Amino acid sequence: MSSPLSNYSYPSTPPASPSSIRNTPWAPSRTPTRTSARLAIKNTRFPSFPRLDEPVTLFAPKIKDRAGPRRFNSAEAFYYCTELMGLAQTATEIILKHILCPFILLHQFYDFLEKMNDTGAGIMGSVARRMLATNSMMMQHAIKVKDFRYLRSNDLNIVVPKGSLDAMVEWFTAHSYDAWDTEVVSKPYVGSVRRMVSATRQPQNGVPRARITISESLGNVMQVILASNMTCQTNLVTSTRVYAVYPTLVTDQHALKTDITSLISPRRPRPPYLLRTSNFRWTGPCGFHCPSLPRKTVGDKGIASFLWNTRYPIPESRYSDTDSLLAQSILQWRFAKRCGNPKCKRFMPPRSLVM
Repeated sequence: MSSPLSNYSYPSTPPASPSSIRNTPWAPSRTPTRTSARLAIKNTRFPSFPRLDEPVTLFAPKIKDRAGPRRFNSAEAFYYCTELMGLAQTATEIILKHILCPFILLHQFYDFLEKMNDTGAGIMGSVARRMLATNSMMMQHAIKVKDFRYLRSNDLNIVVPKGSLDAMVEWFTAHSYDAWDTEVVSKPYVGSVRRMVSATRQPQNGVPRARITISESLGNVMQVILASNMTCQTNLVTSTRVYAVYPTLVTDQHALKTDITSLISPRRPRPPYLLRTSNFRWTGPCGFHCPSLPRKTVGDKGIASFLWNTRYPIPESRYSDTDSLLAQSILQWRFAKRCGNPKCKRFMPPRSLVM
């Protein structure tokens, strides 16, 4: 059955920004923290969604104003009526379909969602980040200066739970991906990824060349996301929800890199992010997002999530304050050894300054 969105034409130019942003020259902003989340929401419209059919901007001024005092642990708290929630869900679907188009053709999109739902798979990497950052100042600037690092993804990164790799490989093989290779798991993921494979779809009949990688987790898919050594890779899109472990950093060009030396991997050439090794530029207390704070998935107050697809039944969670995926396993992690933010109570000065 065809989707009601099948006739939607994605705009060729970026949606208009709020008037408060449109006349302001772009400049790299200071990294927002939880205490400055109100400003971050207003300036970047996180979660960032485009306009639907021109007349209605998803984040009206009242919604943006109301979002400020809200705790930044759930994107769903930003919506106060069923109509706006529905618009946000529809917009998420349109964005995801558009960003996946180089890898998953439009007529394959819903079949791919079915397979993701059946296997418990998720999308991570640059595709997930681009979806969350759509229509932000960072992305609009990238469009303006034609910085394609932020506008295109070199490959599609899929993560599947233990035991689901073969099923996902079979689906992609049936959709023209072949020449499968086994990849070497990079250092940060050695303790979380069981196997990693890649494949390429050759160009044919006007369909472009595309590359995918699939990582099989040793446990559930969130275990792989939390193993990342860069904050820009701690986002996940499943068949029903979107997750951002460090949501206030999604629309910032700068990503934080862990200071745990055993997890540092070689840097990619021309990556779609600028790395910092310290959060000393953060503008307020870190709160729930302090990189040196031990966190766990159950009851965490820093992970933003949004239910974007209601087609599939949502499994019941074991914990009332945590959704089913985060509650599958109680995962604990610590992103960095030290916090370099002087405004945070966990701040540790550089070793050279310690007497």
